[in-house]
Amino acid sequence: MTESTSHIVQNRDTDPFTDPIRDKILSFEHLDEGWQFGEGVPAPAAMVQSSLKVLNAGRTLGLRADAFPGPEGEIAVVFYQGKRCLEILVRLDEEHTVFDVSLEEGIGLDYDEIKSPEGVSFHQVIGLIADFGLWKLHASYTQTIGIPTSKDIEVFVSATTTAPYLSLT
Repeated sequence: MTESTSHIVQNRDTDPFTDPIRDKILSFEHLDEGWQFGEGVPAPAAMVQSSLKVLNAGRTLGLRADAFPGPEGEIAVVFYQGKRCLEILVRLDEEHTVFDVSLEEGIGLDYDEIKSPEGVSFHQVIGLIADFGLWKLHASYTQTIGIPTSKDIEVFVSATTTAPYLSLT
């Protein structure tokens, strides 16, 4: 390692804007063949980039996140809110990036799967993340202020989005 590279690494470690989950996702591209008990391949660059876009969407809403590699190069990006988690599996389907989504409530192995659409578009994933983020804001708002509501806020992701909007409710 050269002196200049060492300096960059040291600054990166102390940079308050560095996201460890982003770095974790970037590392999935460099996994060794057979990384999971003799099986497992590194994630393709396109999968890593799509996963970073998913992560950025959740981070924009202040969601706590983690990411996990899959044995076939897929990447799961998971957002957490209390006992709920929103898992977005980024995978290849005949050379196209697709997203499988799972909304779960519970802790550990004691959980219920609330909704699980598969093969959704990126625009739909963004809508689901926004819905999950608004659930966070709605829960925080009603708990902090104590205002009962009879209907959740209806959210439109974008006036230019033509893809069908999927809701988590």
